[in-house]
Amino acid sequence: MAALLAAFERAPTGFGFVDVGANIGLYSVLCAAMFEPGFVLALEPTPAVADMAREIATANGLEIDVRSVAASASAGATELHVSVASDVSNSLVPGFKRSEESISVETVTLDDLATSGGRDPAVVKIDVEGHEASVLDGAHGVIARARPTLVVEVL
Repeated sequence: MAALLAAFERAPTGFGFVDVGANIGLYSVLCAAMFEPGFVLALEPTPAVADMAREIATANGLEIDVRSVAASASAGATELHVSVASDVSNSLVPGFKRSEESISVETVTLDDLATSGGRDPAVVKIDVEGHEASVLDGAHGVIARARPTLVVEVL
């Protein structure tokens, strides 16, 4: 939390924030409510959790683009393993946590998102339960071009 708040504080007015593995969107909400971002994009592959993130943003009158997709090294589809313990432990990595089901989810790259939206982020948070390296593999272009501040949970 402290690292992200510091990154938001240092970013220029109108900066972009991409919240990869947003869950219910806590960091997206803090960014949109406390700072002056040009855009906030929250990526959460678990459909019901992404719906909650949308509801929270709407209830608070915040402009947050919540997408029910998973960031990865390539665009396509893959299996999200749904943890029996908690939705914060859902992962694209088989066996990361005990799961009894998986669902098919769309994957996107951060490079493709930046290209299609025409906007590079100044801050990127990545919390993807063991899939961090793949997210970074799909972000080489945006990292080289925009040099965003990266806050990454590494497992």
